[in-house]
Amino acid sequence: MCGISALLDRAASSAVPGDLDAMHAPIRHRGPDGEGFLLIDPLGRARRLAAPAADRRPTLLGLASRRLKILDLSDAAAQPMASERSRIFS
Repeated sequence: MCGISALLDRAASSAVPGDLDAMHAPIRHRGPDGEGFLLIDPLGRARRLAAPAADRRPTLLGLASRRLKILDLSDAAAQPMASERSRIFS
């Protein structure tokens, strides 16, 4: 991973996805091979998105990552990664 952004909003507003996308945009050059977004709602449910700016659901926490493929060139190494049941993300 070559870039990471995080945004915590204790009010869990619907602006978090768009704000996270805008905050993460300036580091696109650091990981041109991929990006991932993980948004967590006020009830602790996580959702992964390709383009978070269009999502208007209340979000408590947003994480974004940029990827530069160096060691594992496959898409299996894309982040954020989820466990088999999608209960744990890393």
